[in-house]
Amino acid sequence: MATARKDITIKADTEAVMAVIADIAAYPDWSSVHKAATIESTDGDGRPQRVRMTVAVVGISDEQVLDYTWDGHRSVRWTLVEGGQQRRQSGHYELTADGPITRVHYEVRVDPKIPMPGFVVKQGMRKVVDAATVGLKRRVERGR
Repeated sequence: MATARKDITIKADTEAVMAVIADIAAYPDWSSVHKAATIESTDGDGRPQRVRMTVAVVGISDEQVLDYTWDGHRSVRWTLVEGGQQRRQSGHYELTADGPITRVHYEVRVDPKIPMPGFVVKQGMRKVVDAATVGLKRRVERGR
């Protein structure tokens, strides 16, 4: 199982950052790896609970279904329900308020179904992490 993580600081409060994270249907607008995202169900607060998405990384496209669990404006976790190219995936965003900024910790773990060279996995994980952090920062700081 491959793991990647990154910390980033965003000039916005946690509510603004979490609002962008929770707008999963808009991920294709700001994340280079997300090609489509459809909300299949929401939780009691109206946040996505089950999501179907298409992602493409290092020439590999995958349709996956993920379940999300939200903890207010502090964190979100997800797990893979089904995927064409992965056996397992889990990840999370954790947000920490620091005055007028938010510290964001992102982590993802994937277990590909097919054997891949380590350098390909690392390159793919870097693209995913950059999309999830740098892309998020750009989206939040330029406004929705």
